[in-house]
Amino acid sequence: MDSRKAEQEYIEENCIELVRRESFYIYGTGNVARRFYGALQQMGCEDHVLGFIVTEIPQGASPTFLGKTIQPVDQIPRDTLIFLAVHYVWQMDIERHLTSLGFYRYAMIYWNLFDFCFGRPKERGVRVSPMEIINKMSKQFYVAIAAYDLAIRQYADGKDGLDAYYLKYHSAIGSPATARERLEQFHVLIDRYRRGGDAALRRYPLKLNECGLVLDGLHRTMIAAYFHVPFLFADVYETHDPDGLQWSMAAAGCKLDEIFTPDERRELECYREEILGRPSRT
Repeated sequence: MDSRKAEQEYIEENCIELVRRESFYIYGTGNVARRFYGALQQMGCEDHVLGFIVTEIPQGASPTFLGKTIQPVDQIPRDTLIFLAVHYVWQMDIERHLTSLGFYRYAMIYWNLFDFCFGRPKERGVRVSPMEIINKMSKQFYVAIAAYDLAIRQYADGKDGLDAYYLKYHSAIGSPATARERLEQFHVLIDRYRRGGDAALRRYPLKLNECGLVLDGLHRTMIAAYFHVPFLFADVYETHDPDGLQWSMAAAGCKLDEIFTPDERRELECYREEILGRPSRT
């Protein structure tokens, strides 16, 4: 095995131990980076974070994130330990960029994020039905379920004007710019499904809480349900948050009633019922 590849695998497999004893940079300044830093604070390891790094800093952007300095990656020493706290759809592009710059001590944190928060999962690789998950989440998380499905329908079937709810939902969580970025990531996932079939959605496990609610992976769950994929795989964590309101990536959907008008909420509820009534793949 290539020595650099072996180093990256070692870092990923031992990331929890490494953050306790080494200093490092976090690549990214989005939701994954925020959650990772929060987990590090719970562990008392936030002082080991040297700062945040990005490919480039846009003109006029804040020079700090969560109280730490943001630096362009090309200004960092090449032997520095880096944890990539970004969504996995960007993993290959970022890793290629880091390798081209001469970095080799880096690894994705995305796959271990919930291990940092809750410890090791109590079950790994559990076979789950996308539609059963959606049924469990359909009451509290109806905004996300309907908005995601409509966005898939627009991109997959070419029906214009259906992603407005998705953009409004994610703009309320973050900003219009991050909403557009999330929609672009969603399109990448849909394209991967079209090229790779069911296996493309099963490459990485969903993250569920003890009651079967999605902590991470709702986009993949919704794609699977839309295209009638019969099952996915999941890791299950003991979160002591059975309603999923604190940790689920979709939890903000429970707090967005004030963002949508009564007519919009009724329309979203109608879409939810349509989703729940779809036949399964035979």
